[in-house]
Amino acid sequence: MERFFQSTGTKGFILVEKKEVVVRNFRKDVLTVHRGQTTPTFEPEEDLKEFDLRVYKLTGARTPFYFKNSNMDLLIANLEKSIVTFGLKNPTKDEKAVFYVNRYAEIAESKGLPVVISCTVSGRNYFLCARSNSVVLQESELPEEIPTKTSEFIFYMINFSPGDNGFRFESSLNLEPPEQRFCFAWDHTDPSKNVILKPHQEDVTDETMRILLSKVS
Repeated sequence: MERFFQSTGTKGFILVEKKEVVVRNFRKDVLTVHRGQTTPTFEPEEDLKEFDLRVYKLTGARTPFYFKNSNMDLLIANLEKSIVTFGLKNPTKDEKAVFYVNRYAEIAESKGLPVVISCTVSGRNYFLCARSNSVVLQESELPEEIPTKTSEFIFYMINFSPGDNGFRFESSLNLEPPEQRFCFAWDHTDPSKNVILKPHQEDVTDETMRILLSKVS
């Protein structure tokens, strides 16, 4: 949605996106304030690739789930190795099997819901974190705001396929090779069923990326 505005010596419009605003002039330049500066200036958007317009903000929605793979194995936190694996078959009251989907709002449009996946064990918070081709656990407090375009904590929660009740979780990180998207998955050749990051191919249905969520009662 665009709204026209006029102030002393300045005309332009405001592009409203998800309760945040990006201000542009009629040349489509973006109103920008860099760190250490107090005066905003209009700059061409192509010059702002290093200046991040995307900000993730915690919405307060935090829902506990059991995460299951296509074999109906439960996701378990292995704190000793700082990893997550698929193991048990049946729901359990063990804190290590309960994961929270923490929802974030995002200024820029995206194809999925940005979330941080966490677990709480013995009063300590741990988050699933994308690292290279793996997913690890990192102890940290839940950030209220993540002011970066990409984050090792942020995954996009996307419907696995039309009409399917499963999801895939795509990392927001830009990993190698460029433009390749990586998703939360499990290695079916690995007996330990460790969670990994796996390249997503748009024209391939990969069941190792399919994750089922069931609410913890």
